[in-house]
Amino acid sequence: MNSKVYNADPRVKILCAFFLVFVAVIGEQNLLRFSLFFLVLLSTAVFSGVSLPLLFKRSLVVIPFVVLVAVFLPFFGNGETVEVFNISLSIDGLRKFGDILMKAFLSVFCMAVLVEVTDFPDLLKGFERLRMPKIMVILISFIYRYFSVIFHEAKRMKIARDVRSTKGRFVWQMKTLGNILGQLFIRSYERSERIYQAMYLRGFTGDIKTLNTFHLSRGDVVCGLSFCAVVLAVRVVS
Repeated sequence: MNSKVYNADPRVKILCAFFLVFVAVIGEQNLLRFSLFFLVLLSTAVFSGVSLPLLFKRSLVVIPFVVLVAVFLPFFGNGETVEVFNISLSIDGLRKFGDILMKAFLSVFCMAVLVEVTDFPDLLKGFERLRMPKIMVILISFIYRYFSVIFHEAKRMKIARDVRSTKGRFVWQMKTLGNILGQLFIRSYERSERIYQAMYLRGFTGDIKTLNTFHLSRGDVVCGLSFCAVVLAVRVVS
């Protein structure tokens, strides 16, 4: 991927992304404002050459969790109601449900665009340059690098359990699941100790190392201010 957005300073991209999320979640959302914010993000993704199906796939993951949290709002809202399949739903509750759904989708879609247009080491270095606590940067780095390792470890343990018995009773399955979680915790702890010792012996000091050197150019500043101006214009107009 080679575009102006991809090659921009990660600090500018981080600040722009969080600025859009901040402006989008303040106050009540409406369909016009949501559409305009989404159009801004979609235009940025298209201009950057990002795969749109991948972005939508990652962003839609949040929808079931939002629905699970906010699904009861239409049943307990105040004011006027509307009948849907002989069920009385509050119009105010439906409005709040839609507001939460739009804000959550916009926030996740914005972060997905940010991750796609920035190499992960550069993203961590950008957070570090923005004075994010070093311990948080290191934890994010470790989670990103070793989550797949732990996931595959758990998958292998589950396969081993299924090979031994796939039709065990519920109590046996729960007991085995507890044993798997315990073994997974112990193995993860032991692996973390080995990783720490290896990094310590190699002189790791907690600083994120990248091959790229960051230089905040005038073009980056102009692009960042222009993006923020468009976001504010959408907020004011809609």
